[in-house]
Amino acid sequence: MKAVFLVGGLGTRLRPLTNKTPKPLVPVMGKALLEHNIDKLKFKGVDEIVLCTCYRPESFEEYFSENPSALPIRFVQEKTPLGTGGAIKNVEGFISDEPFLIFNADIISDVDVAEMLRFHEEKGADVTIASVYVDDPTPYGVIEHDENDYATAFKEKPKPSEVVSHYINAGIYIFNPEILEEIPAGRPVSVEREVFPRLLKGGKKLAVYKECSYWLDLGTVEKYLQVHQDIFAGKYLYEQLDFRNSAIIGLENAHVHAEAILRGPLWLGAGAQIEKGAVVGPNVIVGANSVVGEDCTIEHSILWESVKVEPASRIFDSVIMANCLVEEGSTVFRSAYSGEVPKDYAAV
Repeated sequence: MKAVFLVGGLGTRLRPLTNKTPKPLVPVMGKALLEHNIDKLKFKGVDEIVLCTCYRPESFEEYFSENPSALPIRFVQEKTPLGTGGAIKNVEGFISDEPFLIFNADIISDVDVAEMLRFHEEKGADVTIASVYVDDPTPYGVIEHDENDYATAFKEKPKPSEVVSHYINAGIYIFNPEILEEIPAGRPVSVEREVFPRLLKGGKKLAVYKECSYWLDLGTVEKYLQVHQDIFAGKYLYEQLDFRNSAIIGLENAHVHAEAILRGPLWLGAGAQIEKGAVVGPNVIVGANSVVGEDCTIEHSILWESVKVEPASRIFDSVIMANCLVEEGSTVFRSAYSGEVPKDYAAV
């Protein structure tokens, strides 16, 4: 079975984190989200990955040349953005005669795709859509369904008075290959707004898979910070990291001064260095080869790899991108820092 990842988006709402890094390659606990999502498929019946690239396509090839995937990867580039449906249509020539998986590449979830495939087959569906229950569905694309879990309607961002379902599109699909014939070629197409309603109108069976207890779309800096806090809190098990059993992970591969103070939960990348008098944690990620200088304080923040924080600096509720320098005595608060002036991510 093939798995198609839609990785071509600009990641505009996640800027400045995506100024140089495509959103699917943004690190979560020191590992690209896309690599994590691919690794999860290794024992789920998937034998090839297809990446639909557009924005910074070379970044994906470079990343996986340096970090070989557990599964073979085919790169298919869009010359111009084709939307979710157009990107799927663009890989038609690489799809075999069996059902295949499709992922929006900016999500993290605990959907079991092997169970989802079994559900798809049991339902005799043409398409299966993973969904997740949310208390407030008004910001999302909502799926209405019958008692047998077949979709009956799609509503984009309904008003509170219009809500009849709390299940939203989770961005994971199973398509039978013949569905590709229903997608127009050579132009941008939205699978959510155009393809699914057309399939429903044409009498196709669209099943709704509802077995998902954790789901988050990493669309904003706030949500990017949230997924790390959720991992620290044990709400999502990422790369088998369980901070409930071990509050500080990575200590054996880091260099920590005897007079530094570490407060878990805390993740330290290989070669991270914490100097005398620094107070690091709780809820902090220090990326590989990053240096936290003397007498620094860092809480509820993420440092990517090779960051240097000079002495007496204070960082709270922020993301510091790779290779950045935080100058001595600086205070960074609720910011996404890319090496320029720190920017309040609420305004990004």
